[in-house]
Amino acid sequence: MNNFFDTIDLSLTPYSCAGSWLSVSRLGEAHGIHPEGLYLRTNREVFSYAPLFRVELLKEGAPVPFRERLVPGALRLETAEGDAAELTFEGTDTIRFRSKSLCCRLHAAGGVGLAHFLRPRLWRFAWRGESRSDNCLFHLEALSGGGELSAQWDGMAAHDIVWSAVAPAEFALTESPLEPVERPHTSFEQCRERQACEFAAFTASFPDAEPFARERFHALYLNWSAQVKPSGLVKRRCMLVSKNKMSGMWAWDHCFNALAMAKAQPELAFDQFMAMFDRQDEQGAIPDLLTPTVEMRVHVKPPVHGWIFSLMRRVNPEFFRRGEITRQVCEVLRCWTRYWTEFRDYSGIGMPFYTHGKDSGWDNSTLFLGPVPLASPELAAYLVLQMELLAELTAELGRRNESAMWRESARRQQERLLKFAWDGKTFHAVSPEGRRLQQRGDTLLVYLPLLLGKRLPAEIAAKLREGMFRPGRFRTAYGLATESAASPYYDPAGYWRGPIWAPSTFIAISGLLGCGDRESADALAYDYCRLCSEHGFYENFNAKTGEGNDEKTLSWSVSIFLLLSEYLNDNRR
Repeated sequence: MNNFFDTIDLSLTPYSCAGSWLSVSRLGEAHGIHPEGLYLRTNREVFSYAPLFRVELLKEGAPVPFRERLVPGALRLETAEGDAAELTFEGTDTIRFRSKSLCCRLHAAGGVGLAHFLRPRLWRFAWRGESRSDNCLFHLEALSGGGELSAQWDGMAAHDIVWSAVAPAEFALTESPLEPVERPHTSFEQCRERQACEFAAFTASFPDAEPFARERFHALYLNWSAQVKPSGLVKRRCMLVSKNKMSGMWAWDHCFNALAMAKAQPELAFDQFMAMFDRQDEQGAIPDLLTPTVEMRVHVKPPVHGWIFSLMRRVNPEFFRRGEITRQVCEVLRCWTRYWTEFRDYSGIGMPFYTHGKDSGWDNSTLFLGPVPLASPELAAYLVLQMELLAELTAELGRRNESAMWRESARRQQERLLKFAWDGKTFHAVSPEGRRLQQRGDTLLVYLPLLLGKRLPAEIAAKLREGMFRPGRFRTAYGLATESAASPYYDPAGYWRGPIWAPSTFIAISGLLGCGDRESADALAYDYCRLCSEHGFYENFNAKTGEGNDEKTLSWSVSIFLLLSEYLNDNRR
């Protein structure tokens, strides 16, 4: 698969390595960055590409254009004349650069507060401002050749900062909040080899899966390089949603990433699952978003965690049924479930409520065009599955009375779901007064209680499948639109008002399998994998054309592709 590297587009897929908070991307007008070029970046800042330096190559004093080519363990910057420079990672905190024939200039991007000489061959750069992490401090060390810093100082901050190296040159850019100390550096070749071996070992832990083997290799690179090491509020090794602009973890995205890692990389999967729960508050809520310096708590995300962890136990029982893991997960899920039942049941009808579309994960779904708070039917379904898992976990821990309580709670939650939200034809959101709310749009969201599978009466499951696949509504050549194509609110780039998303696809497929409809599930799984194969791993997709929307690579899109392509491969045997 080495030829896969030749096709990587750094405007879509950053160059990085597992564990690093640094990445390299080609940014330009499409990203809101000027001037266009190759940038060294930090991923500690969410909702921003956070450029640090723009890389410029020169020959005989003049800038020369170059193209990027990913090779095993390194990134090559190649000119049309055959000259090249190379970048790789030394560990997770240092980017190494070398060039035999090309000079290099680093143009510091906005927000730099300090840029100064420390001692021969060593310089310091620090970014400041509200948009930057307190830890955004770097040392640049010339390992061979020299370097020169040019900057304007206004008495408070440095401006117009350019650092230049003359060929042949090799230097190391290291992120560290500490004062620099002299240390030996590994050779460039050894750094490159180590990176190549680490990625090869990661990919080797996953099975091959036809007919999407090439795309799986790309997907595995994305999820390998999406990993970061513990930092600040992030207490575990885990995967970011993206190393493009959405450099954080959201409180349901992280679950799907954990599931994709559960079989091949169980330690990573467990840390990924638990990372948000490290920030669980006294009421049991977990943050909506987590970064090293920020946790957002205005909203939450839906409690899919019990359902996802039950799948993790199914695919890797040897690891995820261990007693200590069972105890840890049981405790956080007990608190998470009680948050919803005790603090989100605003009217005491036994149905938990969302206060905003973002709580559901479907931020702008047409279900939320009406007044909030509302009890969305899939929320109750998630809780049924989470309560059932808690009954299983507490039984394994010998807490029989508690297990019986959770089993009864699951039964009563489903009973209330059918009583309040089902009208004989479809599910509805419910008001705090227990009144069924009529939709103004036509969203797929109300069909997700299908996830309950055979727990549902057969008549209800049949009506949900019929509504989901009724011609002219949700089903397209690529999958299930999140808003009916016949709806006046349908928008091909409307976020949760039309585009196909990975999690809604996976939930629908799981529900279909639970009802015994393997034919429909297989067709949706194949169409989603084909969608990613043809259009990439975008945040979401135009339901009719397959064109990607919003964030250019998203790890949960990648993870669900990995899960579904492996599922399809297993079914071919």
